[in-house]
Amino acid sequence: MTDGPLILSLGKPFGEWTSWEPGLRWQYDAGGHMLIACFSDPSVNDIAAVSAEDLEFGLFVRDELIVMLIRAGTLAWMDVEFCIHKIPQELWPELEVPVLPHEHVLVSVVLVDTSATVRALRAVTWSPAFGKRFMRAVLAQSRRPYNEAAFTARLRALYTRYSTRELLALCEIRTIGGA
Repeated sequence: MTDGPLILSLGKPFGEWTSWEPGLRWQYDAGGHMLIACFSDPSVNDIAAVSAEDLEFGLFVRDELIVMLIRAGTLAWMDVEFCIHKIPQELWPELEVPVLPHEHVLVSVVLVDTSATVRALRAVTWSPAFGKRFMRAVLAQSRRPYNEAAFTARLRALYTRYSTRELLALCEIRTIGGA
């Protein structure tokens, strides 16, 4: 990968990637928050939903597990786990910085297809309460001892027990992304 900021443009590759597996990826590092959704063959409706319709977020936290739930417009709810320990520590954001009551957290949202071509790109904000709760969860996660096998087993057990819809019902906080 090249050094320097990642510059994304519609219709262009996502950085130096040439392929992408369908699904969601949540990136949170010193560069900020980025939700990357890969659809095999995004339809015009998928692109419009991610580009311009309401983006809803839900946050599920249990012990060291953090799961973000996301829906773009009328698309189905999707989920993605987040683990700060999977990010090289030198790339960690400043976790001790408080989110003040009037501050909104900026989130970049990118839709790519399986050839890693950027199909939709936008930025939204989380409500201050949502951003503060997410930051508290990540800080708590960062302070817990991490064992990859144990984490993976707990995550697998969570996904075996709960569907995306059930996780959504268990979210402690939800927000609609603002422009």
